[in-house]
Amino acid sequence: MLARIDASIVGPGFVAVRGPSGAGKTTLLSILAGQIEPTGGSFAMSGFSDGMSIDWIVQSAPLLAHRTVSENIMLGPLSKGLEAASAMRASLGAARSLGISHLMRKRGFSLSGGERQRVAVARSVAWAGELVLADEPTAALDAHARVAVCDGLRAAASSGSLVVVATHDDYVSARADLVITLQPAMHDVN
Repeated sequence: MLARIDASIVGPGFVAVRGPSGAGKTTLLSILAGQIEPTGGSFAMSGFSDGMSIDWIVQSAPLLAHRTVSENIMLGPLSKGLEAASAMRASLGAARSLGISHLMRKRGFSLSGGERQRVAVARSVAWAGELVLADEPTAALDAHARVAVCDGLRAAASSGSLVVVATHDDYVSARADLVITLQPAMHDVN
């Protein structure tokens, strides 16, 4: 159960949502994405277009296993209507910024967990939507990859996206414009 939250999040920007496991970080992201309704209180988002574009980066970093890294990253820009040549340029730029351009011809099934995570982030930031939601995007990464992912998410925020990251990572929180800290809701046990 997500406790009551009173916060104003105005985009674009980079927001970190912190808290212990079970505090509701992923639930908050799901509410922001419109995937679930809050069970109490009220929720409103303003300042976004009617057809708001949302990118969601999940912990499992799903990829098309038999497609190349290049094809997987291009899915992001292509889904937003970019033509193929522009999508390829955006994808290559995102791959370079995340340190994975050398992987562009590898297939999704052949990547490590950390490589898959960086491909998922690259797919999102190659042509980021108005709202980018990331659930623990640095959890499986070494220090070098963590910096690259955080820099990629910051770049998306600088380009006009509101980036909201659920994280336990102090490095990510230190780079955020706003940090929201959640605590688990307390229940009476009788």
